[in-house]
Amino acid sequence: MKATGIALLLALAAGCVVAPATPAASSAVHADPFEQPLAPYGEWIVIAPYGRVWRPLGVSPGWRPYLYGQWVWTDEGWFWASDEPWGWATYHYGRWLLDPALGWIWVPAYEWAPAWVVWRSGGGYVGWAPLLPGIEVWWVDPYPLDAAYWCFVPVNSFVGVPIDRVVVPPPRIPPLMPITRPAPPRGPAAVPAPPRGGPPPAEVEGTMRRPIAPSRIVPVPTPEKARGAPHRDSVPVYRPAPPPARKAPAPLERDNPQPPEKR
Repeated sequence: MKATGIALLLALAAGCVVAPATPAASSAVHADPFEQPLAPYGEWIVIAPYGRVWRPLGVSPGWRPYLYGQWVWTDEGWFWASDEPWGWATYHYGRWLLDPALGWIWVPAYEWAPAWVVWRSGGGYVGWAPLLPGIEVWWVDPYPLDAAYWCFVPVNSFVGVPIDRVVVPPPRIPPLMPITRPAPPRGPAAVPAPPRGGPPPAEVEGTMRRPIAPSRIVPVPTPEKARGAPHRDSVPVYRPAPPPARKAPAPLERDNPQPPEKR
């Protein structure tokens, strides 16, 4: 975990106020694979210290990431199948941040995952919140317990149900924090490699009283083909090619080269 991410988490967990993001002079993120596809659904802005970020427009009051869609157990972990046309990018790449002035903003990155969230479970509920910028793994403790970051649902409504229809209202989230713990719990035993966090499927099956067969991740060529509900045994996923690596500048020649050594 990067030092900046740890500092931000500790500040939030301690109840400190994070200053609003401010415009930056230059972009720190090369967002070519995402810029044009996401442009119709929001705006690209430049803020410090993240560089070029994206903000969704036209979302409903109380909107937050990982709310409109459903969870699917796959051969790569818990996958967020979004109902939103830009979900192929913003829930499987990058990080989300709740800015006091701008609202939710998305910071691009190029590593794909089934979802970039931190998890809690217990007391018959499952909860998740988007990982903040600078956080590289799913295991985060401490993590902000602000209700604005979290979604909770009863375990028996966790799979195969549109989350926005069963999500716990924000005023009921704070009482769930003390009865839930990070999922899966950290301990001496080996835990799944990131990003395979979340409740163990066996526990979910026990509560729902039905088996949960893993779906296969199936690549598709366009964002449009990745939209819609998952198929019975597969999940369509669009993964754009990352931008080409920028070449390092050639070393500058000296204006005043040293004279050759005398023999």
